[in-house]
Amino acid sequence: MQILKKALIGVFCVISILIMYPISIVHAEWKQDSTGWWYTEGNSWATGWKYINNSWYYFGKDGYMAHDTIINNYYLNSDGVYSKGGEEVDAYWNALNDNSWLQENGIIFKNGKSYIEKAVVLDVNQDGILDMLIWNGTCSADYKVSVFTYSNSKEKIIKLKDIETFSGGYLGYSSSKKVFLVSGGHMDNYFTDGYTIEDDKCVNYYESTEHVDYLTDNNRNVISESHKYTLNGKEVSEKEYNDNWIQLGEIKK
Repeated sequence: MQILKKALIGVFCVISILIMYPISIVHAEWKQDSTGWWYTEGNSWATGWKYINNSWYYFGKDGYMAHDTIINNYYLNSDGVYSKGGEEVDAYWNALNDNSWLQENGIIFKNGKSYIEKAVVLDVNQDGILDMLIWNGTCSADYKVSVFTYSNSKEKIIKLKDIETFSGGYLGYSSSKKVFLVSGGHMDNYFTDGYTIEDDKCVNYYESTEHVDYLTDNNRNVISESHKYTLNGKEVSEKEYNDNWIQLGEIKK
């Protein structure tokens, strides 16, 4: 009887504590901003590998979901979901961790360190072969995007192009047009160019530029500014220039 009383007293104590200090249910959900997606966990966010709704995802230290890239030799597709990928995933991962390969292929290297801003792995022309874009550089003078693809028959990585971007770099990808975008700027001239891959060649899909002229007074204060827009070498209005982005569809950074 005494044991039963002690047990009942213990239960009542637990119930009393729960009433006085209710346990809040951790609410988890996906959220998005202009930078990307993250997954909330109560008042914090997920980092590292997380298994969500029967799929594996990876979140950086800043909480943002990784996508179109390789983490620890695991390929994360455009939705951020772990996907096995093809043999090119192993080849790209090994290349990114091989300093000799990086230097031989022109990736910016200084003081024994590679300067890679971002490595993007995606199927640009949607032919079933993953391609790799390496945005690399130390400053506006040498930023570039190096483009690679993989040959199943030759079992090797093929370098297709170095795209000079000055102060810019990789901007995003349009799956509807099968085009990746790079942007940059120099001396009041700004550009956003689109590229795709055809027959193992990186080809220019379109070019767009914005030039800004500033009118200043004797004290070099800006009085007014004017903008000139071009698409594929043809001067267009600001509206036509902006509409071009709409035609590209959703651009995934």
